[in-house]
Amino acid sequence: MATITPLPPHQSHLGTFPRLLFALNAICAWIGLAIGTTSSALALYDYPHTDPNLFGFNTSPIGRLIDTYSYFTIWSNLVVAIVMTILVFAPNRGRIFKVLHLDALMMITVTGILYWMLLAATSTSIGIDRIGNLFDHTITPFITIVIWLIVGPRNWIRWWTVLAALILPIVWAGYTLVRGTILNTWPYPFLNVAKYGMPAVLTTIGAIAVFGLLIGFIYYGIDLLLSRKARASQRAADATDAAAAAHFDTV
Repeated sequence: MATITPLPPHQSHLGTFPRLLFALNAICAWIGLAIGTTSSALALYDYPHTDPNLFGFNTSPIGRLIDTYSYFTIWSNLVVAIVMTILVFAPNRGRIFKVLHLDALMMITVTGILYWMLLAATSTSIGIDRIGNLFDHTITPFITIVIWLIVGPRNWIRWWTVLAALILPIVWAGYTLVRGTILNTWPYPFLNVAKYGMPAVLTTIGAIAVFGLLIGFIYYGIDLLLSRKARASQRAADATDAAAAAHFDTV
């Protein structure tokens, strides 16, 4: 009878079950993005806006879409959608992809935490946008973290990966500040320079960056522990197989 050799821990994400989970993860992220894009393009929302310096006052479809895709939430969900889709179809990637994978994990975690800490209480989502909001801020962050804990990929995170994963959020922050300074419009209340001033907003962005860095290193530590546990289990399984083979050889 042929035996099925399990994949080594660093390649465990190549199996069928992990790739099915990655597909589920990607589908959830794409659903949230599709709803948000449709809602913005067709103006299916009617929020009771009170601050003209925040997104939501754009009257043109293109302007609304640019606003939508200027949210950190959308950037994080888009990175998750792309990364998880690639993991389904072409999971063997290089260093840059490993950084992007950690970007997806870090950014979607920050999205979920900051939403429930700072924004959920004042959320005014209605209609179909409420469903998109649920996917963007709750479902996708939750399953992204859970799936990573279950199937990895393992042993992909290094200290330099954590630092490199800050580049994309920094790019978003720079884009937000430049665009906001020119147009005087901001994606989130705590980034409203017109209300709080640039020094206070820069301090907030710096604090969020440190928070993201902390999350990255927490994931690094968890990955080390899970990778070591997986390697120990693999060694135990190999030793059991070797002992069984030696026993049959002597019979």
